[in-house]
Amino acid sequence: MSSWLLSFRTRSSAYGHRSGDQWCSLGSDNGVSANVPRRSVATRAARDAGDWVPAYVLLAMLVAQVLGLPFVLGSDRLWPIYMLLVIVPALFLFLLQAYLPETPRWLVSRGPQGVDDAKVVLSSLRNMFDGEPKLKEELLAMQEASSKTGSSERYGGFDLLRDRTVRRGLIICSVTAMVQQFSGINNVFNYSTAFLSQNGMSMDTITIITVLMNVGNVMAGLLSAYLMDSAGRRILLLSSSGFMVVGIVMLTAALTCPGQEWTAPMAISAVVLFIMSFGIGMGPIPWLFPAELFPSNRSAVGSSIVASINWFANFLVGQTFPFFSNWLSGYCFIPSAFVLLGFIVFVHRRVPETRGKALEQIFKELNE
Repeated sequence: MSSWLLSFRTRSSAYGHRSGDQWCSLGSDNGVSANVPRRSVATRAARDAGDWVPAYVLLAMLVAQVLGLPFVLGSDRLWPIYMLLVIVPALFLFLLQAYLPETPRWLVSRGPQGVDDAKVVLSSLRNMFDGEPKLKEELLAMQEASSKTGSSERYGGFDLLRDRTVRRGLIICSVTAMVQQFSGINNVFNYSTAFLSQNGMSMDTITIITVLMNVGNVMAGLLSAYLMDSAGRRILLLSSSGFMVVGIVMLTAALTCPGQEWTAPMAISAVVLFIMSFGIGMGPIPWLFPAELFPSNRSAVGSSIVASINWFANFLVGQTFPFFSNWLSGYCFIPSAFVLLGFIVFVHRRVPETRGKALEQIFKELNE
């Protein structure tokens, strides 16, 4: 909801894109921070650094999962303490947000004074003196991109929806955001204990699966960060979706044949394969696309809309999965497999490769 409000009730140029501006609530910061890593470094090769951000998120998820285990803080007596731990990072964000700089690309779009401010911020981010050639080159590229895309004044969510120049990028980003949730990934995380025990898995097996799927998620995130700009976005999306389908087939076989000797090893292998496949492509890339498929003065609004779509899909899937689990039993992940198969076709036909391309070249290809 906060991301939706950010895109439709505000104008992107009126607020900056600081990683947690003072005006920004902790809730609405979800919509902003989804766009900050790539927007801050999306000008040239330095944007590769943004590929590592999802890996850090996955590492935090693993820590949270370990803390939630029954023998750590997941017991009946300690779970309230576990739930209160979320206050700690939120408090740090609130206290330190005033020290986080505006993104250089947004500052450049503000005019001559903004260019001077962007130079200071960029010099600090790159740990360079403001006269170094590489810094000047990056700043010049930002200025050229800003002059080509024009001012972002009075441009909101409804303007983006009517803008034909960004329509294909909006469709690609929206579809990938929805499929990320419709793939069933959060059903595995949120309901793994319920559907595995419902289909005959022991609690020991479920605990092993729970830990391994998060370890696999982190490993896949690290691998994805390495492969992002060597293999390319398309191949990672296609391979990720394909192996997730294989994982669903394996998991379905395990859930529909409880009590067999191979059932527990098959279920463990299937879930780990599913999670790792997601982490390689379907996990990080939908969050990276908005900074690559929208012009710089449209990126903030576009990212807010895409984040809203993603969270709405998350809510929809979370509310409907218990029904499908009861109705389809061991076949409850089959609908997700069909969604992923359709997405493979969509990526093959509609999604361009953005690896190694300047933003201007990507926009030109999208509008051909």
